[in-house]
Amino acid sequence: MKKIPVIISLGLVVFVLYSCNPKMYTPTASSVTGSVTLENLTEGRNLYVSKCGECHRLHKASQYSSSEWKHNVDKMQKKAHITDSQKELVYQYLIAAPGKKKL
Repeated sequence: MKKIPVIISLGLVVFVLYSCNPKMYTPTASSVTGSVTLENLTEGRNLYVSKCGECHRLHKASQYSSSEWKHNVDKMQKKAHITDSQKELVYQYLIAAPGKKKL
Protein backbone atom coordinates (compact mmCIF):
# COMPACT_ATOMS: atom_id res chain seq x y z
CA MET A 1 0.00 0.00 0.00
CA LYS A 2 2.90 2.40 0.60
CA LYS A 3 4.01 1.94 -3.01
CA ILE A 4 1.03 3.87 -4.40
CA PRO A 5 1.90 7.23 -2.72
CA VAL A 6 5.54 6.82 -3.77
CA ILE A 7 4.57 6.12 -7.39
CA ILE A 8 2.18 9.08 -7.43
CA SER A 9 4.86 11.34 -5.92
CA LEU A 10 7.44 10.26 -8.48
CA GLY A 11 4.93 10.82 -11.27
CA LEU A 12 4.27 14.35 -10.02
CA VAL A 13 7.98 15.12 -9.82
CA VAL A 14 8.52 13.91 -13.39
CA PHE A 15 5.52 15.95 -14.58
CA VAL A 16 6.74 19.13 -12.88
CA LEU A 17 10.29 18.76 -14.19
CA TYR A 18 9.06 18.07 -17.71
CA SER A 19 6.61 20.96 -17.74
CA CYS A 20 9.28 23.43 -16.57
CA ASN A 21 11.52 22.65 -19.52
CA PRO A 22 10.73 24.77 -22.61
CA LYS A 23 9.77 22.93 -25.78
CA MET A 24 12.78 22.94 -28.03
CA TYR A 25 12.04 23.36 -31.71
CA THR A 26 13.14 20.52 -33.95
CA PRO A 27 14.56 21.60 -37.31
CA THR A 28 12.73 20.51 -40.46
CA ALA A 29 13.46 20.89 -44.16
CA SER A 30 11.68 24.26 -44.06
CA SER A 31 14.28 25.49 -41.52
CA VAL A 32 17.08 25.11 -44.08
CA THR A 33 18.40 28.29 -45.68
CA GLY A 34 21.55 29.14 -47.59
CA SER A 35 24.46 26.81 -46.95
CA VAL A 36 23.01 25.44 -43.70
CA THR A 37 21.80 21.85 -44.03
CA LEU A 38 19.17 19.98 -42.06
CA GLU A 39 21.98 17.79 -40.72
CA ASN A 40 23.82 20.90 -39.46
CA LEU A 41 20.71 22.17 -37.69
CA THR A 42 19.99 18.77 -36.16
CA GLU A 43 23.57 18.45 -34.93
CA GLY A 44 23.39 22.00 -33.56
CA ARG A 45 20.20 21.11 -31.67
CA ASN A 46 21.81 17.97 -30.25
CA LEU A 47 24.84 19.94 -29.10
CA TYR A 48 22.65 22.66 -27.58
CA VAL A 49 20.58 20.15 -25.63
CA SER A 50 23.53 18.02 -24.49
CA LYS A 51 26.24 20.62 -23.86
CA CYS A 52 24.24 23.67 -22.78
CA GLY A 53 21.52 21.70 -21.02
CA GLU A 54 24.14 19.87 -19.01
CA CYS A 55 24.66 22.88 -16.73
CA HIS A 56 21.53 25.02 -16.88
CA ARG A 57 17.96 25.33 -18.08
CA LEU A 58 17.71 25.68 -21.83
CA HIS A 59 16.20 28.81 -23.32
CA LYS A 60 13.82 28.67 -26.25
CA ALA A 61 15.64 29.53 -29.44
CA SER A 62 13.04 32.20 -30.16
CA GLN A 63 13.75 33.95 -26.85
CA TYR A 64 16.73 35.94 -28.14
CA SER A 65 17.65 37.78 -31.33
CA SER A 66 20.49 36.64 -33.59
CA SER A 67 22.90 39.16 -32.08
CA GLU A 68 21.93 38.19 -28.54
CA TRP A 69 22.46 34.51 -29.34
CA LYS A 70 25.84 35.32 -30.93
CA HIS A 71 26.92 37.02 -27.70
CA ASN A 72 25.53 34.22 -25.48
CA VAL A 73 27.08 31.38 -27.48
CA ASP A 74 30.45 33.16 -27.70
CA LYS A 75 30.39 33.76 -23.94
CA MET A 76 29.47 30.16 -23.08
CA GLN A 77 31.73 28.31 -25.53
CA LYS A 78 34.57 27.71 -23.09
CA LYS A 79 32.25 26.57 -20.27
CA ALA A 80 30.44 24.19 -22.63
CA HIS A 81 33.73 22.72 -23.87
CA ILE A 82 32.80 23.02 -27.54
CA THR A 83 34.98 23.72 -30.55
CA ASP A 84 34.57 26.69 -32.88
CA SER A 85 32.80 24.50 -35.45
CA GLN A 86 30.44 23.10 -32.77
CA LYS A 87 29.75 26.64 -31.56
CA GLU A 88 28.79 27.61 -35.11
CA LEU A 89 26.41 24.63 -35.37
CA VAL A 90 24.71 25.62 -32.11
CA TYR A 91 24.42 29.22 -33.29
CA GLN A 92 22.99 28.17 -36.68
CA TYR A 93 20.38 26.04 -34.92
CA LEU A 94 19.39 28.85 -32.57
CA ILE A 95 19.00 31.54 -35.24
CA ALA A 96 17.02 29.24 -37.54
CA ALA A 97 14.16 29.11 -35.02
CA PRO A 98 10.76 30.20 -36.23
CA GLY A 99 9.35 33.28 -34.52
CA LYS A 100 12.77 34.44 -33.36
CA LYS A 101 12.93 37.73 -31.47
CA LYS A 102 13.89 40.68 -33.68
CA LEU A 103 16.34 43.35 -32.57
